[in-house]
Amino acid sequence: MTTRQPALGSAALVACMVLWGTLIPATNFLLAWFDAVGVSVIRFALGVAALWLAVQLFDRASTPIPWRKSWALGLGISLFATCYTLGIANANPINAAVIASIGPLTTSILAWLLYRTPPAPGLGLAVVLAVGGSLVVSLGGKLGSDASWDFRGGEIMLLIGQAMWSWYSLASVRWLVGHSQLRISYSTMLPAMVYQALLWALLWALGWARGATPADLPEAALWVFLVIGPVVTAGGVYFWNFGASQLGAPVAALFLNLIPLVAIGISMVALGERVMTYQILGGVLVIAGVASMQIRMLSGANPKAAPANAG
Repeated sequence: MTTRQPALGSAALVACMVLWGTLIPATNFLLAWFDAVGVSVIRFALGVAALWLAVQLFDRASTPIPWRKSWALGLGISLFATCYTLGIANANPINAAVIASIGPLTTSILAWLLYRTPPAPGLGLAVVLAVGGSLVVSLGGKLGSDASWDFRGGEIMLLIGQAMWSWYSLASVRWLVGHSQLRISYSTMLPAMVYQALLWALLWALGWARGATPADLPEAALWVFLVIGPVVTAGGVYFWNFGASQLGAPVAALFLNLIPLVAIGISMVALGERVMTYQILGGVLVIAGVASMQIRMLSGANPKAAPANAG
């Protein structure tokens, strides 16, 4: 077991959340020319190309990962992407926000069910703060008298997708000890891209997919793809894998509740939207929850929270 680096792992996860926070507005922009699965295929392909180049330049001598593990973990990523896309499209927005906020709880439950891993000390309080803050940010402006909580079916897909990502995060840390995070990111994203491409080809054959040629795309769309592929997708997965290997997947999942804060920041800068008081309060709660675990880990209160893979 190598020495954990909680401070570096936390920094990587913050970087990951900043990158992933840009993905929703970028995808919404690209949906004018592609369906959601088509966007995933292209950004995955560009991300895999960037990771392959990084492996050739910096990690060529690292140990290859057994293909069975790569393709199993890649299936987890692909199922997450597919279920998340279908879930968002067919779920009540309020229910979707609630489900998205409970990622740390989902990961902790799976860690106990699959591996009998007890929660890290202080994780309960951190989850309450982070989840509560995320709910305040996401739902604070939607809870009027006409708010609807009806079930539309997509909520089940969101829960399955969330479980798939939690499983990927837990299994990659346990299965691939000793492999570099760069190699792990490339070797699991490659099969995920193949799965997504096969799904898109099936949808195309059924007449349910749509896509534009490069000549039909405006220059802005091409630049967005070049950002969300090599930077957001490749960089985000690498930072996530590194952070989860250093802090453990349940603790890493706390950081997912920072994404609404990033989205608010983007809205402020790009769209000039005003920040509401409830959003500030929710942001403080999320940051307090994440910070409480970091203080514990940096103070050495939880030295054995997770095995650390090689960086």
